[in-house]
Amino acid sequence: MTENPKVAPAWRVRWASRENDKRQRAFQVAADAWRRQSNDLGSMHTAATEFRGALRAPLGVAIDLRRGETVYVTLPAAQMIEAPHMTALPGVRFDLAPIPAESLGRPLPDAFKVMDAGTVVVTDRRVVLLGGRGKREWAYAKLVGLLHDQSSPFTLMHVVNRQKISGLYFPSASAPGFRFNLTLAIADANQQRQALVTHLGSMLAAHQRTQPVPPTLVTPAEAPATARVPGGKVSIGVVLLFALCAFAGIVAGPPAQTSPTSSSATRAVAPADAITPPVVAQEVPSLATTSSSVSPSPKPSPTMAIVKPKPRTSPTPRPKRTTASPAPKRVNLCGAPQNPYGYNFCGGSLIYSPASGVCGYFDCIDYFDNGVGYMIQCNDRMVSMSGGRRGSCSHHGGNRRPVYK
Repeated sequence: MTENPKVAPAWRVRWASRENDKRQRAFQVAADAWRRQSNDLGSMHTAATEFRGALRAPLGVAIDLRRGETVYVTLPAAQMIEAPHMTALPGVRFDLAPIPAESLGRPLPDAFKVMDAGTVVVTDRRVVLLGGRGKREWAYAKLVGLLHDQSSPFTLMHVVNRQKISGLYFPSASAPGFRFNLTLAIADANQQRQALVTHLGSMLAAHQRTQPVPPTLVTPAEAPATARVPGGKVSIGVVLLFALCAFAGIVAGPPAQTSPTSSSATRAVAPADAITPPVVAQEVPSLATTSSSVSPSPKPSPTMAIVKPKPRTSPTPRPKRTTASPAPKRVNLCGAPQNPYGYNFCGGSLIYSPASGVCGYFDCIDYFDNGVGYMIQCNDRMVSMSGGRRGSCSHHGGNRRPVYK
């Protein structure tokens, strides 16, 4: 039977309110990201169906168009780059994966070299850079490799008439427009416009099936017992530990008498929040007292039986006073939760096999263990194991940043 919120304990009501707010916020982030991608796919599908290009370049763009050549897009402020260590690229194909929002503003990797900068013109036959050092072009007829990077807004194009692999880097948010128009232009050059329209239609239909579903709201009656005590399971464990200690004290009987010196030493090193049992007043001197403080033994009378004293055993050495261990220093993890594995957002190696207890420190998505990529944080701050895979964090607002070790 559902518990009436009006009579439910306050801690249950607070837990339900926090949990519902968390679910609603996560749903809103996912729904907004899904809506943006749906609009983008719809716009691309419409453009691929209806757009036919322009017969001349915009005013002020000095490019000599060839007979019958049409212009698809003109973009300013692009940089020509070279990848000196790359020898081959994937083949030319339809690559319309959306660029993560956090990747649009990322700087160019250090391995690349900037060769020139200027205005880019995409036509149905070539890509042309009108730079300060002259005109550079990549003809589709000579294009054998194409790569749209997902971690930074640059595109590499491998043409057979150029020894080094080169491409274009867009420091502004114009990279998505360039990638789509380049894909559309290459499709027209290869007589594959209808295939591209069909491909976009399939992507749009598949995306519609992934629309986020509003979350199921919880009631105060569903609050777990751990929500009553701050700290959850850890606090309950502490309570159980104290209960066990109290039970052990009842079974063992009253505490043994100890010397004032040793009890004061114990109190000095006990933590401030520890429960210290009451100290029983001493009636006999401690074995550790000096001989001058002990009263002399009475002389035996002639009629008194003389009993030889038992050999005096040496007192148990008193434990040395130790200071409490200092609390472990917090490590800068660049915004990642404090964890014993050193997982962070600063940099390092990608995590393909996380520690089994990682979800005790990070907010893991459902089916976290089913991921087949690397560990990544989504825009709703949940973590997934689908980093590097297409569609990762699609229900959590998109990719935010990888987790490193």
